[in-house]
Amino acid sequence: MIEVCRNVEADPAARRSIADRAAAVGLNSAGLTRAFRRYAGVAPHAYVVRQRLVMAAELLDAGTSVSETCFRSGFDNLSYFCRAFRRALGMGASAWRGAPRANKRERLRALSVSPL
Repeated sequence: MIEVCRNVEADPAARRSIADRAAAVGLNSAGLTRAFRRYAGVAPHAYVVRQRLVMAAELLDAGTSVSETCFRSGFDNLSYFCRAFRRALGMGASAWRGAPRANKRERLRALSVSPL
């Protein structure tokens, strides 16, 4: 599972299916999902989304527009990205840039708890 986590963290925007990720570590999709939940505490897809949101926050901090951030961080749908960002980080992506730095660190720390 460490290998799968590291691959996701290295490139969260990569388009890889659960089946591809499972084959890379010698498991089937169901086996990877079960093992990953035990190891990381979340499903593989949820872990990928978390890592993409962390990447998105970094892009927004660097001044990237919300729509460009959405697509560069691996999301295909702007409205889904905005909902996921707000749900996970407690504020909209456009409001993220103006938020106090300490507040951002707290929110990201809660989101990016890595099992490694």
